[in-house]
Amino acid sequence: MKTRRTILAAWLMLAFTGMLIGCEEKPVAPAFDNPLDPAGPGGGDPFALEAAYVGGAVVLSWESVDLESVSGYEVFHSLSPNADFLQIATTESPLTTCFHSDYAPNTDNYYKVRAVDPFGNSSAISHIVAARILPPPLLAIGDTSFAVSRNVTLTVRTAIGDQARIDTTDAFTGGLSFPVEPDSTYLVDWDLGPADSAGVVKRLYLQVATAGVWSETSVDSVDVAFEPSLLLDGNPATIALRNPVMRVLGDGIEQMRFAASAEDLAAAAWIDPADPYDGYELSAVAEPQWIFGEFSSDFGFTAIDSVEAVPDSLSAPTFMISGGDEATSSYTLEIVSDATASRMRFAETVEQLAVSSWEDYAAATSLDHGACAGDRTKIVYGQFANDWFTSAVVSDTILWIPPQPLQVDIEPPADVVGGADVTVAGTAIAGTCDAGLDLVEVDFGDGWTAASGLESWSAVWAVPAVTETQDIVIRARVTAGAVTAEDSLTVSVSP
Repeated sequence: MKTRRTILAAWLMLAFTGMLIGCEEKPVAPAFDNPLDPAGPGGGDPFALEAAYVGGAVVLSWESVDLESVSGYEVFHSLSPNADFLQIATTESPLTTCFHSDYAPNTDNYYKVRAVDPFGNSSAISHIVAARILPPPLLAIGDTSFAVSRNVTLTVRTAIGDQARIDTTDAFTGGLSFPVEPDSTYLVDWDLGPADSAGVVKRLYLQVATAGVWSETSVDSVDVAFEPSLLLDGNPATIALRNPVMRVLGDGIEQMRFAASAEDLAAAAWIDPADPYDGYELSAVAEPQWIFGEFSSDFGFTAIDSVEAVPDSLSAPTFMISGGDEATSSYTLEIVSDATASRMRFAETVEQLAVSSWEDYAAATSLDHGACAGDRTKIVYGQFANDWFTSAVVSDTILWIPPQPLQVDIEPPADVVGGADVTVAGTAIAGTCDAGLDLVEVDFGDGWTAASGLESWSAVWAVPAVTETQDIVIRARVTAGAVTAEDSLTVSVSP
């Protein structure tokens, strides 16, 4: 885009060329006519900017500039033609329209526009004529374009004025009047009134007066949109309970009721809204069933929605031990199930499973197994049930590896006094399911002697007499087959 600096440079070049030719010849005037030059024929304002109030915003439009270097436009706003204009928008060429929603209501608003090039050069905004508009006071019904309740909050914003009035028609024969102050915002509770159905349009009108002179009328509208939705919680395809958990989605619900058909709704009792809701009971017949829900709104009409409930046949429930690991050293097996069920049970044999108690279904549970009892390969059998079906028996397998080696431990005796008989006790653990514990022995400093017991053992120690506190080491060892393990403990003996 050629700016005034560009034009000035062109003039200087022509003048310099004239000096070279001679003073006798008059230089030729430049052929370029910059439409953005305030001194040019266009007066520096080729945009013909217009402002109009449409749908709650000021719509600005202007004519494009026929210059190849123009890359876009900057839009400015002010409340006075003589005050500073602040930039409110930037558009890219060839777009020549923008919207201004943060205008000042019921007072003069001024706008200017200027062209810019990719290098930051721009036309002179001070020489561009401003477009002027007087928007009405602002009226907004809530913060959406629809209303799910007849009770809404209105926003009223004024720039000037001392009195406001709101009504359902632009005749203002009733409605509400209240005092206002300039540059103020008010929140007004409003009842939109009844409606016959969703989709009804509710309109409100606003005027603000200054010393008895009423402004232009502002209008806002909302669509009545009471459309509750009924969904089943969890798996949308099948269910496990005759009292399924239902989701009741939607605002503005005053009451609700449910039935097996639309015709049966009239005989059902109204209840308070709840989400989630599990108070409706399905039939015991194991086949797909419909649930119809009717919901009342404060507008005075009701809406009906329905959802299909399909009992799960439990034809393919599964469970997994320890996340699918091949082996475990835990005495407790962690079980994760995948079934649309309300109850479940697990056991290590089919015979035990048949007499096991049912527990509430949970995706994760646990089972204590028999450790060294039986085979090292642990098979867990499971069965699932819901309010209609009971599954076949399913199973999963895992190898159990004992969690620790052969081990013996001495429990520290308390208050050991020289010359006394003290019972020393401890525990022992077999390190394998193939060889049990054979012997536990103790050594109090005079050689190994057998203790009483195996997993829990004890022995009497005749503590030697001492003249001063002395530390004595005692030992214990356990034998299982050809393997032994040993533990030692330092005991403080007092005189």
